[in-house]
Amino acid sequence: MLLLKEKYRLFMYFSPKLRKKYIGYIINIMAEIYSISNQSKYTYKLNEPENQMFVFEIVLQKFNQKNKIIRKIKKTKKGNIISTNDNILFDDIKEIKLTAIDVNNPTQEITVNVKLDHNKKYCTIIDTNIYLEFFTNTQFLECNYNIIN
Repeated sequence: MLLLKEKYRLFMYFSPKLRKKYIGYIINIMAEIYSISNQSKYTYKLNEPENQMFVFEIVLQKFNQKNKIIRKIKKTKKGNIISTNDNILFDDIKEIKLTAIDVNNPTQEITVNVKLDHNKKYCTIIDTNIYLEFFTNTQFLECNYNIIN
């Protein structure tokens, strides 16, 4: 099978009469060549399936021994689970248990237990399956995630 540029070169050797006859085909080839060569080397594509979804369950244990459970569904492997809009005070949380389940593969479950150090305003967890950041810029807790595999 010939590459597009080679096909175009072959058409240029034809007589003008034959080129007129196949001009529509030549235009299609030129459009394909332009679209291929016009792609930037800086463009990228997320290699995630369209239907990829993750279910997160976050159990927040407070110092007063009460638990708060948050469940969220995310469609990407990286993002923000807990934001300032959730209004969770960083100083009230003692422990966090996070469970992440891939909807496409529900048998593989990721579970992480975290004890927050309130002397620092951040906590980073690197597991074989997930990378987590718990932090606060204001008084509220925030959490970013990145599922590795």
